[in-house]
Amino acid sequence: MPFIPLNIPPGVYKNGTDLQASGRWADANLVRWHEGTMQPFGGWRNRSDNAVPYPIRGLLGWKSNTGARYVVGGTYEKLYVWLPNGSRFDITPTSFTTGRVDATSLVGYGSGFYGTSTYGTARSMSGDSNAILQPVTSWTLSTFGENLIANSPDDGKVYEWSLSTSATAQLLSNAPTSIRAICVDNERFLWAFQSREVYWSDQENNNTWTASATNQAGQITLQTTGQIVCAEKIRGGILILTTDDAHATQYIGQPFIHKIQKVGSNCGVISNQASVSLDIGIVWMSELGFFKYSGGQVQELPCEVSDFVFSNLNTSQQSKCCAVTNASFNEVLFFYPSSNATENDSYVSWNWISNTWSIGSLGRTAGIDTGTFNLPLYMTSEFIFKLSGNITGTISVDDTLTGGTSNATAKVLAIDTSGDKPLIKVSILSGTFQAEAISNGSGGSGTIASFGHFLQEHETGSAYTFASSPFVESGAIQIGAGDRIMAVNEVIPDEKTLGSVTANFKTRLFPTGSETDHGNVTLTNPTSVRFQGREIRMRLTNSTSNWRVGSFRLNAIAGGKR
Repeated sequence: MPFIPLNIPPGVYKNGTDLQASGRWADANLVRWHEGTMQPFGGWRNRSDNAVPYPIRGLLGWKSNTGARYVVGGTYEKLYVWLPNGSRFDITPTSFTTGRVDATSLVGYGSGFYGTSTYGTARSMSGDSNAILQPVTSWTLSTFGENLIANSPDDGKVYEWSLSTSATAQLLSNAPTSIRAICVDNERFLWAFQSREVYWSDQENNNTWTASATNQAGQITLQTTGQIVCAEKIRGGILILTTDDAHATQYIGQPFIHKIQKVGSNCGVISNQASVSLDIGIVWMSELGFFKYSGGQVQELPCEVSDFVFSNLNTSQQSKCCAVTNASFNEVLFFYPSSNATENDSYVSWNWISNTWSIGSLGRTAGIDTGTFNLPLYMTSEFIFKLSGNITGTISVDDTLTGGTSNATAKVLAIDTSGDKPLIKVSILSGTFQAEAISNGSGGSGTIASFGHFLQEHETGSAYTFASSPFVESGAIQIGAGDRIMAVNEVIPDEKTLGSVTANFKTRLFPTGSETDHGNVTLTNPTSVRFQGREIRMRLTNSTSNWRVGSFRLNAIAGGKR
């Protein structure tokens, strides 16, 4: 008989039933399809060992007028800047008001529905599906010329930083307050947003906000049932995204300066970090799916993994969702917290050229694409100890570590010893760690060189620290027509370098029947195998770095139930 080609289209399909995913890839991790070929993500490594103690929510990279490069990121309590040599500086504004490291339920008087709980008792909305959630604190960041413009909604003020690492970001004294987000458009207006009020500064003057006959500052109330979350630059204006809808602005000059038009309904953005700007338009994640605006009206992006993503999302922490572009591979990655996590630990990616989707497990809280730097930069969601030397004695997963004189404790989640210094992924149980020694009751110990959340560069090498190896698994592939059972005796792999992946095959007779796992197969050309069934699933797992996989083929003959 002729070979049976396994021509599985690019992308993952994870909606509907198992049989609906027949002939498609049904699961994946750290795998992409680029220019028609399957390949793994590149690995990552620390760009800077100057970690921060809390997750970064909001990251921006840019160059000064002289070509100096900067990366700025904000936590719920601080604003930091990193230089290319990895040094880090605290540029938090004086008298900055801190926010929340996690999203929390609003409690107390005025929260929830009338009649809930008893008079004089603060209302706890924990576990209530109607709970009013206060989102996690995230920053919106932009540049005005070479200077940084920054805002945290829990602080509500607008700040400017003039590139001096010895100075903090300074208040724009005339800017409005209670601001939730900012944006600088291509016409050099600085925009600032309250819940529904939209403000813009004078053109080329970011500290003139009071409208007069001699300037172009202004204000308007947005007609929306939602609250403004964030904004992105578009040609001739900005796109304002609320919790419910989308509005596009256009610069029209005197006397009205800008006009605003509603361009989409039921498409509210899920968080103020969940939108990105591409050449094809603005793309964002909503509670209802994924959307795109490229002029005209907002369009929904049909998503072949939406069932999985939104059933796997921890909705109480959805304000942590963030979007990052990776233009080298024509993809947008949306990081989100899964149902069993309180921090981002999963992603869904969309390739805007092939219009395909993929999924995987990877914890990142913010990122920037190439441009300022040669590789994409991301902030880890994991809390990591980097030791200054090797571990003395034994430290194992699930051990409790104690930190020096502070008596802080942490549970070991994973250990990586592949680099020059050991890395230990932990969850903090109590206290605050310092750059000091750690130890456990079994005699294991080490000295912490740095700890916290790290700035890392991606798409380099094949070190997948604290992440499972790349893999991809197909849905059920029908190899027997009707009630015919087929016996497979050979697999013909299609790889750039033979043996760069290992294969695993599972067979069954019916879509809901039990599976038979035939174990891992080391691929040769051809590969001798022996299994039969009406349906087959194939899983490919990373073996060596930088592999490429095309279409496998099977040599099969008619079989039987014996």
